[in-house]
Amino acid sequence: MKFLNRLITLLVVIVLLIVGLSVLLMTISNDWYQFFISLIHPNERLIFISGAAAFISLGMLVMLTGLKKKNKERILSFKNDDGVIQISSVAISDYISKLITEFPSVIKMQPQVVPHGNMVDIVVILRVKAGPQIHEICEVMQRRVRETMVNGLGISDVRRVIVNVKEISPEHKSD
Repeated sequence: MKFLNRLITLLVVIVLLIVGLSVLLMTISNDWYQFFISLIHPNERLIFISGAAAFISLGMLVMLTGLKKKNKERILSFKNDDGVIQISSVAISDYISKLITEFPSVIKMQPQVVPHGNMVDIVVILRVKAGPQIHEICEVMQRRVRETMVNGLGISDVRRVIVNVKEISPEHKSD
């Protein structure tokens, strides 16, 4: 699907640039201008120049916005005696998110990997059930995330584990 989207965007950019440059060339050359005038009712050369500029600008805008749609996934590299290990930040986040099964009070968990120099910060955003143990849950979550990084993935370069409780839901919802 992404391939089709990019192909269509590329075709739109090419068509817009060709039309814009063609109209611009027609306004520069008197012969092309006369031919173009015979096809379309003439008004002013300024209208054609404005149209050409609009087509070129639109083509450049579509092209520039397409360039910003890069995947924000980062690859983390770790050197060891045998070579280099590369793990995507998405894979690390998915791996950490499996810890939710160990915490019945956690409703939703969204881990994020934030590179920080040669180390990483792990930010865990939580939605938890209300209760007096929230502070303890957060502390255990920090330890378990760090242990999972070291023991499960072999990544000991964890600078900080930050737990953010974004929402506290009532334990029992009334129907």
